[in-house]
Amino acid sequence: MVSRASPPVIRKPAFYNTGSKYALSTDQPLSFEVYRNFRRRLMNATPQFLGNSTAVVSGTGVAIVTLPNLYLHIGTTVASTAGRYIITQLTSLAGYAAVNWNRKLFLAFRLVPDTAVPTNDTTTRFLITQSAAIGALAANGLGIKVVGTTLSLVSYGAGASEVAVDAGVTVVVSDPIHILIEHDPASAIRLYVNGVLKATQSTAANIPAGEAANDYYLYWSMARAGSDATDRGMQFGCVELAQEH
Repeated sequence: MVSRASPPVIRKPAFYNTGSKYALSTDQPLSFEVYRNFRRRLMNATPQFLGNSTAVVSGTGVAIVTLPNLYLHIGTTVASTAGRYIITQLTSLAGYAAVNWNRKLFLAFRLVPDTAVPTNDTTTRFLITQSAAIGALAANGLGIKVVGTTLSLVSYGAGASEVAVDAGVTVVVSDPIHILIEHDPASAIRLYVNGVLKATQSTAANIPAGEAANDYYLYWSMARAGSDATDRGMQFGCVELAQEH
C-alpha cells in the first residue's frame, strides 16, 4: 500500500509584510477548490494603475503619484482636500464596472502617515465606492477611514448610512501598517492590521449586498475641516483588489 501525504491546506487570509513581498498568513482552513473558483484581478501600483487615476483636489491639496506609491497632502490652507480615484476594473455588468457584493472580496494595501501627525480636523479615506466625489459612503461600499490618527472600518449596506467600527489602532507618522479588508457576504466584513484581526462588521444591514449596474471606484482621499493649517499627508501603496468569480 502506498502512503499518501495529506494535501496542504489553504487558510483564511491575514495580511502581513515579508519585506518586499506581501502574502497571506493562516487562520482557518479553506479548500483548494475555493481557490480554483476564485478569480483574482490584482490592481498593483503600476503606471497602468495609479498613473491612470484621476486627481480631485481643492485649496492647497495635492495628489501625487510617485511609483510605486500615491501621496496625498492637504497643504496649509484650511478646508483643503486631496484625492484620487480609478475604476475598479472588476467584472462588467451591463457595461458597468460593477461589484458583486454577493461574492467574497479582498482589498489589501499599505498605509503610512508621512508628515505631521494628523489632527481630528483631518479625515483620510480609502473606499470602494460608487461616488467620484470626496466624502463618506453614500451607497453600497466599504473601506477604511482615519480621523486624526484613529483607524476605523467603514461600510454601507441596506441600513442606508455609513457605519464605522473602531479598530483600536492609532496610526503613527512614518510607521507603515498593512491592511486587509475581507468582505464575506455570508457573515461579516473583517479588518486585519499587520496580520491581526482588529475590527468586524457583522450586522447584516451594514454589509453591502447585491450587484447593481453601477460603476465602482477605488477612492483615496484626505479632507480637512476646522482651523488647522499645518500640512498633513498620507501615503498608500501595494494595493491589491480581488473578487470571487
